[in-house]
Amino acid sequence: MARVKKNLLTKGLSGMIGGTLVFRKFGDETIVSASPEHGDNTPTLKQAAQRERFSKAVAYATAQMGIPDAKAQYALMAKRRSMPSAHSVAVSDFFHAPVVKSVDLSGYTGVVGSMIRMVVIDDFDVPEVSVDIVSSDGSMLENGKATRDPHTGTWIYIATAQNAAVKGCKVAIRAVDRPGNVTLQEQTM
Repeated sequence: MARVKKNLLTKGLSGMIGGTLVFRKFGDETIVSASPEHGDNTPTLKQAAQRERFSKAVAYATAQMGIPDAKAQYALMAKRRSMPSAHSVAVSDFFHAPVVKSVDLSGYTGVVGSMIRMVVIDDFDVPEVSVDIVSSDGSMLENGKATRDPHTGTWIYIATAQNAAVKGCKVAIRAVDRPGNVTLQEQTM
């Protein structure tokens, strides 16, 4: 590879010559290199899976651009992040599942009205968080949706069933983002 600066013969030159040399512009330089060798272009299984996933992300983003409210929200986020478009934010959102940052079980006592607090984040939005409380023997005690505190952004689940045996119970948190990515986290009391 050679770099050429301020040469009148190669200034602005780009493309392939004779199937052996490739000229490219990079800033004010012209770069000369050997033409690339093309081998077997059959994608690996991982590459094929990633291409399929990217196709789904583009389809999701394109569909969101057809929904005026969603497009406006993604456009606002694009402006905040200095990203090129609402479409690119929607593609990015497709690839990032929500994250359960913390779960505070200290407020859950097994009494109706006791609370479980959760911090759940996503690169865009988490429209739904639900909680399952399962006894130590595996039977479902209760389940339902958590609500987001508008002041703190914390998710809160308020118990609706009496639970006399809290110790050994499992609390399963299920967070879903706008594209439908699901994150599951389980904790034992």
